Amino acid sequence: MRNSGGYDPILSLPIRPANLFFHAIGLQTTLPCSNPDYSTLRLLNGSQVRTNIANNPNTIVSVVANDQLFAAQRGNTRLLTELYGTNVFRITNNEIMDILNSQRIYTSPLLPLPVYQALKKAMIMDNIQSLSMNNHEFGSYTLRSVLEEAVLEGNISPTHIRQLLTNINTYPEHYGLTNPQKDLLFASTFFQLGAMVVQTEKFHILIDTNGRILAREPQAQDDILLINLCGIKRGNSLTTAYTDYDQTIMKNTFMTALIAAQHSRKGILVIPAVGMGVWHGHPLRYWSALLDAIANGPDTFTAIFVNPNHEWCENCTGQEFGGLLNQYKTRLRDSPSSPQTQQKLRNLEKICNLRNTDGTGTDIVHFAYYLARTCADIGVALVNASGPNCTLGNIKGEKINHISYGNATEENFYSISLSGICYEYMTRIHRDAENTFHITHNGTLEHAIAPTLTEQEHNRLVRLSEQIPSYLLVSYDGLGNALGPALSNASGSTSSASASLVT
Repeated sequence: MRNSGGYDPILSLPIRPANLFFHAIGLQTTLPCSNPDYSTLRLLNGSQVRTNIANNPNTIVSVVANDQLFAAQRGNTRLLTELYGTNVFRITNNEIMDILNSQRIYTSPLLPLPVYQALKKAMIMDNIQSLSMNNHEFGSYTLRSVLEEAVLEGNISPTHIRQLLTNINTYPEHYGLTNPQKDLLFASTFFQLGAMVVQTEKFHILIDTNGRILAREPQAQDDILLINLCGIKRGNSLTTAYTDYDQTIMKNTFMTALIAAQHSRKGILVIPAVGMGVWHGHPLRYWSALLDAIANGPDTFTAIFVNPNHEWCENCTGQEFGGLLNQYKTRLRDSPSSPQTQQKLRNLEKICNLRNTDGTGTDIVHFAYYLARTCADIGVALVNASGPNCTLGNIKGEKINHISYGNATEENFYSISLSGICYEYMTRIHRDAENTFHITHNGTLEHAIAPTLTEQEHNRLVRLSEQIPSYLLVSYDGLGNALGPALSNASGSTSSASASLVT
């Protein structure tokens, strides 16, 4: 178990706790394998499973290590109970539906809701779920380049996105933009837009501190608010400079996350390093954006716990957060006293640095779980350092199916929890205007006037999400070898379409 909140041992396994949950609710998914090209989690009958859950609210779902499942899938002689124990995690369908219905979307002050909603619709019409497609980083294109370049790498042809960008370019005021704001947005990459979107949902952990299935009974007071946000992905080049505009984006992103937590009445925040792992973001830039947001943000939090552990960065020691926090406090103490200055200092005084004296950090997931169990009256929110495919695209867990992917927060969080069901087509968030929000520049909340998608457009999203990708079918033999023997489907038969599924 890694101190940054990651679970490398879990990601090395062919069946994770989340797979046991999927199996328990009858959800067919693609399975973990060693080939990174097949690393995306796909839910292939989610709409049917959602209907079953809704129609049977009192049914209790039992998540348990299934030795027969492991042997059938892998031909493995090792018992799954040796890995995950014999405890049973019990939850009702009604609680699972609460998770699906809990999802909310918040756009930062830099991204007006009309732009976000129109873009999501255009992405679905162009069959774009991921910002990394056909081995090309579509997300690294600016909006202006997508509008003006006739042919994109990988023969990507985002017809509906181009038409939308043409409309925004011609009538920016219809989308809540002034001309200068439009120009700045068009100079942004799709990856940068992904950092302007924050998603939240209820989070339930499946394992205890020993990596065993957690013993749980229905209606336990243990849910956490998961706040999905991301740093600035640089595309295929890690040498691209982090700009002042990126700093502005991240300050607004963190502010959006704080307001989202306040909106859900959570008094305790737990925050890991964001953008400083596989994307090689510099700690001083990201931590200063976070501290700026906290100092100027809501004053309603009881405590804010920060785990400053991050991946290695040149000329960094891991103590940057603590040093920067002290600098901020000293600067405010030395400034002329005013109500605003005193409030900023009080906000920063609520921060607790979880870095230990030996240079390690705290297991933030179980720490958040402990707080949720002991401080249910205050409420706990946990930040997930995710990616733009989660916030702007329609991919949960990113490369969760890549065995031994590494110490990545999003993949680890989703492999040990129930949150893998929170794909947008399963939550139906885009049919729910009341749970789609924009944070204004003065920090107030505005919810959408209308749903992002019509029912017909939502059904298109369902079909897009549940289809087996063509590259899985084309590479079936290789995928089959990686995954081992197929499980039978619900009718007891086996087919090429179900060979890569847990049923």
